[in-house]
Amino acid sequence: MGPTYAEAPTIGILSPNPSYDRCYSNASVPLKIGILVLETSVEGSYTPQIYYSLDNGNNISLTNLAKGDWAKASPLQSTESFIASSTLSNLTEGNHTLRVYSISDGKELSDERTFMVDSSYKNPELILISPKKLVYTTGDVQLIFSTNKAFKHARYILDYLWTLRGHTLFPSMGT
Repeated sequence: MGPTYAEAPTIGILSPNPSYDRCYSNASVPLKIGILVLETSVEGSYTPQIYYSLDNGNNISLTNLAKGDWAKASPLQSTESFIASSTLSNLTEGNHTLRVYSISDGKELSDERTFMVDSSYKNPELILISPKKLVYTTGDVQLIFSTNKAFKHARYILDYLWTLRGHTLFPSMGT
């Protein structure tokens, strides 16, 4: 199976993370939006306009777009990627809904994300039991950890790749 590509134009919310993935414990949350447009759209001085609305409030324009490497498009499409960043401040406790909008090549783009603010939330503490800081003589090393709080899923990174599992076995690592 080959790589998956975004089809331009498209827009996406990079931050805040969705509420199933993360709970924010303070009233200021980073906002980061990515937009991928066809290269023919950006000839001359064209820069896409991005707006966001928090909890059905007024649309707010993001003006600090910078060229970035947000999404990967098909090699058959000539595209330009932009990223806009800001901070959502003075947020109240509870769930919030963020909507982002843009128009590119006559197409209305939008994305939506629900996230949560809870000042009493504390991330679970993970205690790594295995592997230890040893030299292993086997190609199979178990990942074992404990935590002080229940969780739905855990992530770990092995050789810079995300994996979504809890306790597991690292097979065939080589010796």
